[in-house]
Amino acid sequence: MKTRIIEHAESRGNVLLSFAPVIYLENYTYLAIVALGVEINSIFIHFRQILLFLDLKQTIMYRINFFINMGTFIIFRFVGVGWMIKWFIINRLDVPVMLNLFITSGLILMTIINVILIYRLILRDFIQSSATIKNKHELSKDH
Repeated sequence: MKTRIIEHAESRGNVLLSFAPVIYLENYTYLAIVALGVEINSIFIHFRQILLFLDLKQTIMYRINFFINMGTFIIFRFVGVGWMIKWFIINRLDVPVMLNLFITSGLILMTIINVILIYRLILRDFIQSSATIKNKHELSKDH
């Protein structure tokens, strides 16, 4: 639980830090808009947590949320962050040095968090669910 709280705080901190240069420099607004797309996916991640808390993992609503979650994850987290990395590589010489370090560390952190998060989501919602269904099916054959 403590690890999740730390990860959540890091994620929210990263979002807030991402908007600091936009506010300070009144520039790079398009990067902030793409970063906000990541927060759209967070809605479905939090909804997943609510469904788990209510013990609704075996419902159609949970399955629908899983697919929406994966779709928004890929679009907003991987494609969005990928675009930000591409933009940064192309424009890194035009970005002030301190902001350069700031953006580099933020993008590295976001990429690491995204890889860990999608691994956990796939493991817990897809692989473990498939194994549970398979085990239930095998148990029903035995009886």
